[in-house]
Amino acid sequence: MLFRNRPEDAPPKPKRDEPVNRRELPFTRQDVAAAGPEAGRESVLAHVADHLPQYFASVLRPVTDVCKRLPEFLPRNVLDYGAGCGEGIYAMNEAFPDAPPRILAVEPCLPLAAVGRAFTEGMNGVTWSGAVPPPGPNSGVDLVLLNNALAELPVEEQSSLVLKLWGHCSGVMLIVDAGTPAGFQAVAAARQLLLERGPSSAVVAPCAHSHTCPVQDGRGIDFKYKWCHFSQRVISPSFQRAVSTIHDSCTACSRNHAPHAS
Repeated sequence: MLFRNRPEDAPPKPKRDEPVNRRELPFTRQDVAAAGPEAGRESVLAHVADHLPQYFASVLRPVTDVCKRLPEFLPRNVLDYGAGCGEGIYAMNEAFPDAPPRILAVEPCLPLAAVGRAFTEGMNGVTWSGAVPPPGPNSGVDLVLLNNALAELPVEEQSSLVLKLWGHCSGVMLIVDAGTPAGFQAVAAARQLLLERGPSSAVVAPCAHSHTCPVQDGRGIDFKYKWCHFSQRVISPSFQRAVSTIHDSCTACSRNHAPHAS
Protein backbone atom coordinates (compact mmCIF):
# COMPACT_ATOMS: atom_id res chain seq x y z
CA MET A 1 0.00 0.00 0.00
CA LEU A 2 1.31 3.44 -0.92
CA PHE A 3 0.41 6.72 0.72
CA ARG A 4 1.63 10.13 -0.25
CA ASN A 5 1.28 12.41 2.74
CA ARG A 6 0.76 16.08 2.09
CA PRO A 7 -0.28 18.25 5.05
CA GLU A 8 -3.34 20.38 4.30
CA ASP A 9 -2.09 23.66 5.68
CA ALA A 10 1.68 23.35 5.54
CA PRO A 11 3.65 25.96 3.57
CA PRO A 12 4.17 24.90 -0.07
CA LYS A 13 7.39 23.05 -0.77
CA PRO A 14 9.74 24.39 -3.47
CA LYS A 15 8.80 22.95 -6.86
CA ARG A 16 11.13 20.37 -8.30
CA ASP A 17 11.14 18.74 -11.71
CA GLU A 18 11.35 15.20 -10.39
CA PRO A 19 9.19 13.40 -7.77
CA VAL A 20 11.09 13.34 -4.48
CA ASN A 21 11.12 10.51 -1.98
CA ARG A 22 10.27 12.24 1.31
CA ARG A 23 12.99 10.19 3.04
CA GLU A 24 15.54 12.31 1.16
CA LEU A 25 14.48 15.17 3.44
CA PRO A 26 16.26 15.16 5.76
CA PHE A 27 17.79 11.63 5.72
CA THR A 28 17.71 7.93 5.00
CA ARG A 29 18.70 5.25 7.49
CA GLN A 30 21.97 4.77 5.65
CA ASP A 31 22.74 8.49 5.86
CA VAL A 32 22.16 8.54 9.61
CA ALA A 33 24.28 5.45 10.21
CA ALA A 34 27.14 6.98 8.20
CA ALA A 35 26.91 10.37 9.95
CA GLY A 36 27.92 9.12 13.39
CA PRO A 37 26.10 9.22 16.74
CA GLU A 38 25.79 12.99 17.32
CA ALA A 39 25.08 14.00 13.73
CA GLY A 40 22.72 11.07 13.43
CA ARG A 41 20.81 12.17 16.53
CA GLU A 42 20.35 15.67 15.10
CA SER A 43 19.05 14.23 11.82
CA VAL A 44 16.65 11.97 13.70
CA LEU A 45 15.23 14.88 15.70
CA ALA A 46 14.77 16.88 12.49
CA HIS A 47 13.03 13.87 10.97
CA VAL A 48 10.72 13.53 13.98
CA ALA A 49 9.68 17.18 13.81
CA ASP A 50 9.10 17.19 10.07
CA HIS A 51 7.80 13.66 9.30
CA LEU A 52 6.31 11.89 12.31
CA PRO A 53 2.66 13.00 11.85
CA GLN A 54 2.66 11.85 8.20
CA TYR A 55 4.22 8.49 9.01
CA PHE A 56 1.72 7.91 11.81
CA ALA A 57 -1.22 8.69 9.51
CA SER A 58 0.19 6.60 6.66
CA VAL A 59 0.24 3.53 8.94
CA LEU A 60 -3.05 4.16 10.77
CA ARG A 61 -5.06 4.52 7.56
CA PRO A 62 -4.30 1.07 6.04
CA VAL A 63 -4.56 -0.64 9.45
CA THR A 64 -8.06 0.83 9.75
CA ASP A 65 -8.89 -0.28 6.22
CA VAL A 66 -7.74 -3.84 6.96
CA CYS A 67 -10.02 -3.95 10.01
CA LYS A 68 -12.95 -2.82 7.85
CA ARG A 69 -12.33 -5.55 5.29
CA LEU A 70 -11.56 -8.20 7.93
CA PRO A 71 -13.98 -7.33 10.79
CA GLU A 72 -12.82 -10.23 12.96
CA PHE A 73 -9.14 -9.33 12.64
CA LEU A 74 -7.69 -8.51 16.06
CA PRO A 75 -3.91 -9.01 16.09
CA ARG A 76 -2.44 -10.30 19.33
CA ASN A 77 1.14 -9.67 18.23
CA VAL A 78 2.79 -7.40 15.66
CA LEU A 79 6.22 -7.31 14.05
CA ASP A 80 6.95 -3.70 13.08
CA TYR A 81 9.98 -3.50 10.78
CA GLY A 82 11.17 0.04 10.23
CA ALA A 83 9.71 1.02 13.58
CA GLY A 84 11.43 4.40 13.35
CA CYS A 85 10.43 6.66 16.22
CA GLY A 86 7.41 4.54 17.10
CA GLU A 87 4.82 5.76 14.59
CA GLY A 88 3.64 2.21 13.91
CA ILE A 89 3.37 1.53 17.64
CA TYR A 90 1.23 4.63 18.13
CA ALA A 91 -0.97 3.59 15.19
CA MET A 92 -1.54 0.11 16.65
CA ASN A 93 -2.55 1.53 20.00
CA GLU A 94 -4.89 3.95 18.25
CA ALA A 95 -6.46 1.23 16.10
CA PHE A 96 -6.83 -1.33 18.92
CA PRO A 97 -7.31 0.74 22.10
CA ASP A 98 -9.20 -1.96 24.00
CA ALA A 99 -6.70 -4.74 23.28
CA PRO A 100 -3.31 -3.32 22.23
CA PRO A 101 -1.18 -6.06 20.66
CA ARG A 102 2.30 -7.06 21.78
CA ILE A 103 4.76 -5.39 19.42
CA LEU A 104 8.27 -6.34 18.41
CA ALA A 105 9.68 -3.08 17.03
CA VAL A 106 12.63 -3.71 14.70
CA GLU A 107 14.71 -0.68 13.72
CA PRO A 108 18.19 -1.30 12.22
CA CYS A 109 19.19 2.38 12.43
CA LEU A 110 20.58 2.80 15.96
CA PRO A 111 20.12 6.60 16.34
CA LEU A 112 16.55 6.30 15.12
CA ALA A 113 15.88 3.34 17.43
CA ALA A 114 17.28 5.27 20.41
CA VAL A 115 14.69 8.02 19.93
CA GLY A 116 11.96 5.44 19.38
CA ARG A 117 12.85 3.65 22.60
CA ALA A 118 12.70 6.93 24.52
CA PHE A 119 9.34 7.87 23.00
CA THR A 120 7.74 4.51 23.81
CA GLU A 121 9.32 3.99 27.24
CA GLY A 122 6.73 2.75 29.69
CA MET A 123 4.34 1.40 27.03
CA ASN A 124 3.27 -2.15 27.84
CA GLY A 125 4.00 -4.97 25.44
CA VAL A 126 6.63 -3.16 23.34
CA THR A 127 10.05 -4.76 22.74
CA TRP A 128 12.77 -3.20 20.60
CA SER A 129 15.33 -5.02 18.48
CA GLY A 130 17.91 -4.10 15.87
CA ALA A 131 17.29 -7.10 13.63
CA VAL A 132 14.56 -9.55 12.65
CA PRO A 133 14.90 -12.70 14.79
CA PRO A 134 15.16 -16.06 13.02
CA PRO A 135 11.78 -17.79 12.63
CA GLY A 136 10.96 -20.50 15.13
CA PRO A 137 8.17 -23.05 15.60
CA ASN A 138 6.05 -20.55 17.55
CA SER A 139 7.14 -17.34 15.84
CA GLY A 140 3.96 -16.76 13.82
CA VAL A 141 2.88 -13.10 13.93
CA ASP A 142 -0.69 -11.94 13.34
CA LEU A 143 0.36 -8.67 11.68
CA VAL A 144 3.71 -7.94 10.02
CA LEU A 145 4.23 -4.27 9.21
CA LEU A 146 6.93 -3.21 6.75
CA ASN A 147 6.94 0.46 7.58
CA ASN A 148 8.50 2.97 5.15
CA ALA A 149 11.72 0.98 4.95
CA LEU A 150 11.60 -1.04 1.72
CA ALA A 151 12.13 1.47 -1.09
CA GLU A 152 15.27 2.95 0.48
CA LEU A 153 17.04 -0.43 0.29
CA PRO A 154 19.03 -1.42 -2.79
CA VAL A 155 16.74 -3.29 -5.19
CA GLU A 156 18.74 -6.49 -4.85
CA GLU A 157 18.12 -6.54 -1.07
CA GLN A 158 14.39 -5.87 -1.11
CA SER A 159 13.17 -9.37 -1.98
CA SER A 160 15.19 -11.07 0.77
CA LEU A 161 13.76 -8.69 3.40
CA VAL A 162 10.19 -9.26 2.20
CA LEU A 163 10.61 -13.04 2.30
CA LYS A 164 12.28 -12.91 5.73
CA LEU A 165 9.33 -10.98 7.15
CA TRP A 166 6.83 -13.18 5.32
CA GLY A 167 8.36 -16.15 7.07
CA HIS A 168 7.09 -14.70 10.37
CA CYS A 169 3.60 -13.90 9.09
CA SER A 170 0.67 -16.07 10.09
CA GLY A 171 -2.02 -13.49 9.32
CA VAL A 172 -1.67 -10.15 7.50
CA MET A 173 1.39 -8.43 6.07
CA LEU A 174 1.09 -4.68 5.54
CA ILE A 175 3.61 -2.81 3.37
CA VAL A 176 3.63 0.99 3.56
CA ASP A 177 6.04 3.20 1.64
CA ALA A 178 6.37 6.57 -0.02
CA GLY A 179 3.98 7.48 -2.85
CA THR A 180 6.77 7.84 -5.41
CA PRO A 181 7.81 5.81 -8.46
CA ALA A 182 10.50 4.11 -6.36
CA GLY A 183 7.99 3.36 -3.60
CA PHE A 184 5.51 1.94 -6.09
CA GLN A 185 8.14 -0.23 -7.77
CA ALA A 186 9.24 -1.66 -4.40
CA VAL A 187 5.71 -2.42 -3.18
CA ALA A 188 4.54 -3.77 -6.55
CA ALA A 189 7.55 -6.11 -6.72
CA ALA A 190 6.86 -7.31 -3.16
CA ARG A 191 3.19 -7.86 -4.03
CA GLN A 192 4.09 -10.02 -7.04
CA LEU A 193 6.75 -11.91 -5.07
CA LEU A 194 4.28 -12.88 -2.34
CA LEU A 195 1.54 -13.84 -4.80
CA GLU A 196 4.00 -16.24 -6.44
CA ARG A 197 4.38 -18.03 -3.10
CA GLY A 198 1.14 -19.89 -3.84
CA PRO A 199 -2.57 -19.92 -3.02
CA SER A 200 -1.96 -19.24 0.68
CA SER A 201 -1.31 -15.56 -0.12
CA ALA A 202 -3.93 -13.09 -1.35
CA VAL A 203 -4.26 -9.32 -1.58
CA VAL A 204 -6.59 -7.73 1.00
CA ALA A 205 -6.25 -4.09 -0.10
CA PRO A 206 -6.05 -1.73 -1.85
CA CYS A 207 -6.26 -3.83 -5.03
CA ALA A 208 -9.59 -5.50 -5.72
CA HIS A 209 -7.84 -8.61 -7.06
CA SER A 210 -4.83 -10.87 -6.59
CA HIS A 211 -3.73 -10.93 -10.23
CA THR A 212 -0.82 -9.24 -11.99
CA CYS A 213 -0.72 -5.50 -11.38
CA PRO A 214 -2.16 -3.83 -14.53
CA VAL A 215 0.24 -0.88 -14.11
CA GLN A 216 3.14 -3.31 -14.08
CA ASP A 217 2.12 -5.66 -16.88
CA GLY A 218 4.72 -4.48 -19.38
CA ARG A 219 2.53 -2.28 -21.60
CA GLY A 220 5.23 0.34 -21.93
CA ILE A 221 4.03 2.64 -19.16
CA ASP A 222 6.62 5.18 -18.04
CA PHE A 223 6.78 4.73 -14.24
CA LYS A 224 8.47 8.12 -13.95
CA TYR A 225 5.12 9.80 -14.62
CA LYS A 226 2.52 7.13 -13.82
CA TRP A 227 2.40 4.98 -10.71
CA CYS A 228 -0.12 3.73 -8.18
CA HIS A 229 -0.31 5.76 -4.97
CA PHE A 230 -2.81 7.19 -2.49
CA SER A 231 -3.25 10.48 -0.69
CA GLN A 232 -3.57 10.71 3.10
CA ARG A 233 -4.50 14.10 4.53
CA VAL A 234 -2.79 15.17 7.75
CA ILE A 235 -3.53 18.11 10.03
CA SER A 236 -0.09 19.51 10.69
CA PRO A 237 0.81 20.47 14.27
CA SER A 238 2.15 23.99 14.73
CA PHE A 239 5.69 22.72 15.45
CA GLN A 240 5.74 20.88 12.14
CA ARG A 241 4.66 23.96 10.19
CA ALA A 242 7.45 25.93 11.88
CA VAL A 243 10.06 23.30 11.02
CA SER A 244 8.86 23.12 7.41
CA THR A 245 9.09 26.91 7.09
CA ILE A 246 12.65 26.94 8.46
CA HIS A 247 13.65 24.06 6.20
CA ASP A 248 12.28 25.78 3.09
CA SER A 249 14.02 29.06 3.97
CA CYS A 250 17.35 27.29 4.52
CA THR A 251 16.94 25.35 1.27
CA ALA A 252 16.26 28.53 -0.71
CA CYS A 253 19.23 30.28 0.96
CA SER A 254 21.63 27.44 0.23
CA ARG A 255 20.54 27.36 -3.41
CA ASN A 256 21.09 31.11 -3.77
CA HIS A 257 24.58 31.12 -2.25
CA ALA A 258 25.99 27.66 -2.90
CA PRO A 259 28.91 27.43 -5.34
CA HIS A 260 28.22 25.71 -8.64
CA ALA A 261 30.38 23.11 -10.26
CA SER A 262 30.37 22.35 -13.96
